[in-house]
Amino acid sequence: MEGASGLALDTNNRIFISDTGHNRIVICTPEGGYITSFGTQGDGPGQLKRPCGLDITNNGTVIVTDPGNKRLQFFGLINEQTPPVENDPPRENFANTERGFVPDLYL
Repeated sequence: MEGASGLALDTNNRIFISDTGHNRIVICTPEGGYITSFGTQGDGPGQLKRPCGLDITNNGTVIVTDPGNKRLQFFGLINEQTPPVENDPPRENFANTERGFVPDLYL
């Protein structure tokens, strides 16, 4: 990681870290072991520029401050049992959807 600047815990005690220098969010086990990451550099949905802070709501939504894009992004978990919604944007346009996170909304 380069320039870790934000930290949050979810209800499973997983650690979410804003990796500002690599434009991503890193998820670790409670012991600090790497699980996965999401986000890539850019200004599209799911892309980040210098994420610096984050929070996790009670329902698991990850809120990321994205100052390089002058916005907040909300990431929610994908429910694997849910069938695709008609007219849903193609998931390949989002960063790391294979890892279980897609942007719900960005402001």
